[in-house]
Amino acid sequence: MIFPVILAFLENGKDAIYLPVQVFENTGKGPTYLFFRINLFISMCYTIYVMVSLFANNILYIIIWVLNLFNYELDEYTIEVIQVINSTSWCWKQSLIALLVFFSASITSQPYEFGKNDGSYKYNIITMVLMYSVFISVVFIEKFFMCFMISEIRRKEYRNRIWDINYKTFVFKKLAAISEAAPGERKELAETIQPDFDPGFYLKYNDLKLNSVEGAETVAESIFGFLEVRTILYEDLEKFFPDNHKEVYTYLAESSEAKEKDSPLPITFEDLKTRAVALYKERTDISRTLQSRDIVINKLDIILMAVAMYFGVILVMILLGINYSGLLATILPSMVTFSWIFSDTIKEIYNCFIFLLVNHPYDCGDRVVIDGEELYVSSVDLLSSTFTGVNGRLVFIPTSTLFRAKIHNIRRSGKQFSEVGILVSKTTSFDTALKLKDGITKAVSESTKSFSGEIYIREFRAEGDNVKISFAIQHQSNFQDIKKKHDRRAEIVNILEREMKAQKIQYLNSYTFSD
Repeated sequence: MIFPVILAFLENGKDAIYLPVQVFENTGKGPTYLFFRINLFISMCYTIYVMVSLFANNILYIIIWVLNLFNYELDEYTIEVIQVINSTSWCWKQSLIALLVFFSASITSQPYEFGKNDGSYKYNIITMVLMYSVFISVVFIEKFFMCFMISEIRRKEYRNRIWDINYKTFVFKKLAAISEAAPGERKELAETIQPDFDPGFYLKYNDLKLNSVEGAETVAESIFGFLEVRTILYEDLEKFFPDNHKEVYTYLAESSEAKEKDSPLPITFEDLKTRAVALYKERTDISRTLQSRDIVINKLDIILMAVAMYFGVILVMILLGINYSGLLATILPSMVTFSWIFSDTIKEIYNCFIFLLVNHPYDCGDRVVIDGEELYVSSVDLLSSTFTGVNGRLVFIPTSTLFRAKIHNIRRSGKQFSEVGILVSKTTSFDTALKLKDGITKAVSESTKSFSGEIYIREFRAEGDNVKISFAIQHQSNFQDIKKKHDRRAEIVNILEREMKAQKIQYLNSYTFSD
């Protein structure tokens, strides 16, 4: 605006100070006035763009500052809404810029009058700016709804899993950082490194190279290598994690077979490598799950976007006084015909959305049992899902078929029971079976932490020349990891054989397992 102001003073002298008033009142004349008005409008547009962009880019800080000003305590719903406002900032920023540009054009030119098109290019351009603002505002409403729904799904369905994975990853990240530091700096570093605020929406610490089985093993090797130790003692964890060493030890020592309350066993390299590989698989599963869920939601977004665009056009026509009855008369018969022809398909797509987003029976990586067949979920799409059988065979199942299928989700199950049947001498009494159960319970409680200690006799009956006893034994976890499940079965067999020999019970070398 420097050159237009100088030119105005050179042309009009002191009367140039009245040019802004003349622009706002639309009373000026002459080329100098026109040049000044155009440059003023351009400057206002640029200022609007810069100010609104700065406001949108810093909306998180601005909202939090305002809430703190009024001493408002942030809760999870408030944080969620703030995150959604920030993620939809492009839409409302564009709509706000277009609206303010429309008002600026109306102020610096002849005031805009709705429905009174004089056919000039100026009126048509300003009208298009207003239409764009209204249309983008409708799109913003749709995007806000979609982002809020995605946040709700992540908050309710995935947040605890993401929290847990991020916490475990932080443990490895902190161990890696401490191990790479000089011995004299490790204590200070242990007190300095703390986990960041985690809303539980996204995976964090992606710089830690847990991107493959080999990478996970390398992370474990580097920790032991830089620490120059063969085992990590409980006392070391107290130094590295002064506030939560018990939780960290419980997590890292999970694979140790024995547990001693008075003198905790050290963490071996195999323990740490097992946890690192398991963490890599967890991160991979949740990443694939979130990607599959986003694919389904993006397809829903496209459908809702088309609906929002249609209503946006109608709304613009209503606001501008355009006769839209002819347009509706043309479109509605086609829409009715389309919906009648594809009614079954539309209903199926709707049911697929409800099944995957609301019922949400499985995620990628889950071990499920569908109509009696054990499968692992490989990928999830809107119209079909891909599974992998226990023998590695790929299975494609349409989502519509899964509506009526009986689905057991192993990963989401709590502590599970497994049944083991043994054949003993026909002279074995029920009292002997009860003593055997008590011996198994004591052995399980003292020697392993794979089982909870809850055991009962499910079956005691004659079978041929023998007696069959079936014990139901509760595990400490579910059967998502099939290898661990079979390892625990081996533990059960060893305990059974040891106790039957100790109680001098004659038995056949036969064991039947069922879940």
